[in-house]
Amino acid sequence: MVKLMISGLIFIAFLGLIVVAGIAAISAMLVRFGGWARSYHRLGKRYGASVFVSLGKPRMNFDYGPSFCTLKSTGSRFSSQRKTQLNIQWEDRKLKLLISSLGPPVGIRKSRKLQLIEMADPFLGDPFVVYSNQVPLARQMLTPVTQWQIRQLVQHCGNSGIEVFIHQGQMRVTKPGYIKDYQQLDDFVRFALDLYDQLKLAYNQDIQFISDDEAVVVSDVKCPICSEQIQEEMVVCV
Repeated sequence: MVKLMISGLIFIAFLGLIVVAGIAAISAMLVRFGGWARSYHRLGKRYGASVFVSLGKPRMNFDYGPSFCTLKSTGSRFSSQRKTQLNIQWEDRKLKLLISSLGPPVGIRKSRKLQLIEMADPFLGDPFVVYSNQVPLARQMLTPVTQWQIRQLVQHCGNSGIEVFIHQGQMRVTKPGYIKDYQQLDDFVRFALDLYDQLKLAYNQDIQFISDDEAVVVSDVKCPICSEQIQEEMVVCV
């Protein structure tokens, strides 16, 4: 009798595993051939990315120059913590910089290593907060160009808020909710990568931003990115 009961339990458990595996497979197929996955696959072709379906949600991995990027959706579909997130490699693992209209996470509020940065002029409107563990460097990175780029990211990706967090060698751009529409997904990735480019330029200590209104003639200069001599078609950015 005991052996029969054990055998019955094993059989029921086996059937349960088959049912769960079947539901997961069907869910993955629905996502793969649905509009959500089609948006990822279409965008993946543009960036030469690899697209996967994991736990019913699409994911995209691609290279952006020397940096590795991951576009994914996090959180349960039935919870309020659904997010679309783009992670980009960042070379400085010590820098922490948070720019958020979602409010600082609890861990940030309690951290003594991070300081709230108050800008001289209103920064991106009232709801945004800026925290960093390297305040002078963070101020250097928050140029008018990067602020404008953040505005573009917010305006083109809806008004549900945005969070940019540089931490542990990654720049993470997060927006609440799942982005399933191709055009909105394309805008999110494109403007996030543009912001990444501007933050990297401002981060580079060798690039000096000219504050004088008058143009300066420079006859001999090297590119601060590739260190090669600039011989023609040189431009000066404000």
